[in-house]
Amino acid sequence: MKRLIVALRDCRITLLGFLLLCQLLISTACSRTIHGEFGFSPVDRRESEPLERTILLETEFRLGRENLYFYDYQTIWWIYRMESGPYSQGDFLVSLYEDSLTPEPVEVDMRHVDVERQHGVGIIRQRYEPLKPGDYIIRIAQHSHVVDQANFRILPSEDESNTIEEGDSADSGDEILRYSQRPGRI
Repeated sequence: MKRLIVALRDCRITLLGFLLLCQLLISTACSRTIHGEFGFSPVDRRESEPLERTILLETEFRLGRENLYFYDYQTIWWIYRMESGPYSQGDFLVSLYEDSLTPEPVEVDMRHVDVERQHGVGIIRQRYEPLKPGDYIIRIAQHSHVVDQANFRILPSEDESNTIEEGDSADSGDEILRYSQRPGRI
């Protein structure tokens, strides 16, 4: 009988140790999330030839995700540099949402992306051709779980915004506004 009690006690200790080890391994594996940094490089390619636009690849990016503003004529190249976390090829989806005119963001683009490996770091590299003015969100998802996101705003080009403002004030019925915004009129 004493042998049975000692055997059960040893078994409980071994089982308890095994369960604690499993919990530690699972919590360590689950807590490893992807951490990374966005980088952006807006490019004006209005004067470029179509063939030149398709072969050129941006290599310099400004890292950050705060106060991002681009013009509606710029091609927006961006990267996501993964500094830590588990990932493998084919795990990622990138979605672009427009967040301007509706209560909830509207998906504009979604694509599967490849992860490049450079010096032991994973990099997602993509571009968006010129977008219309408004607020946008880029979301990166791994296995349908959003990992990270960045918000940015597309501004109308300066030529278009000046033309619109002048046209609006000229069409308005207020003569003071119409004549005050046109130089050389009294």
